[in-house]
Amino acid sequence: MNRRLIFFLVIISAIAGTSGAKCQPILRIIGGDTVNWGKVGAGKLRRTVEITNIGTDTLRITEVKPSCGCTTAPLDRKVLAPGDTGEMTIVMGVAGVGVERKQVVIVSNDGESPSRVVHLYATVVHDVMVSPASFPINRSAKLDSAYRAEVEIVNISDKAITISRPLVADTVKEARVRLWMDSPIVLQPQGRFQLPVEITPKVAGLHRINVVVPTSGEYTRELSIPAFFVVREGALIPTESSQ
Repeated sequence: MNRRLIFFLVIISAIAGTSGAKCQPILRIIGGDTVNWGKVGAGKLRRTVEITNIGTDTLRITEVKPSCGCTTAPLDRKVLAPGDTGEMTIVMGVAGVGVERKQVVIVSNDGESPSRVVHLYATVVHDVMVSPASFPINRSAKLDSAYRAEVEIVNISDKAITISRPLVADTVKEARVRLWMDSPIVLQPQGRFQLPVEITPKVAGLHRINVVVPTSGEYTRELSIPAFFVVREGALIPTESSQ
């Protein structure tokens, strides 16, 4: 075949390919599709992720779907012109111990991948523990009678940790709460102590208190210790959540 004819056919094919290409949006997550907080304490984690449109048409994000109710990921913009960048603020609640795995699915008109998954990881670590998880209830207590319960706080780290004076986080209008810890306590590694509380219910009904204990731990900045109880006909009866 004539060389000039071959060259002409190549040029025609290239022009045809270019004219046939579609304009389309392409979503890219700056820094990649994985967010890893590493070792953290229990609580809420935050990270802002940047999303950009590297395509040639307008990107429209129609939905953002976190994998659980403890995760939110609002966007500051849902429509991105070519070259524009928006932000997604991820807030993930973590508890327990060990690796937490969650994800956020971004649905858009991306021509290559209409559903993009952002993978979320965190390793939850504690250096202070409390046992039991809530103040146990005295079944024999009566209305207007004080009863006492206690929990054990343990330093499970390899460093000394200061336990500060606890506070009652919830407003208790129908019960009187007394705590027996007036000054900070330093717990050596594997050290433990008993934290007592005295509660005097003033009226019948459902009661809840929440005692917050600040610590100097690297991962456990505070302990939240609840107590749930119901006063019925003069007797103090635990609710199911406190058993």
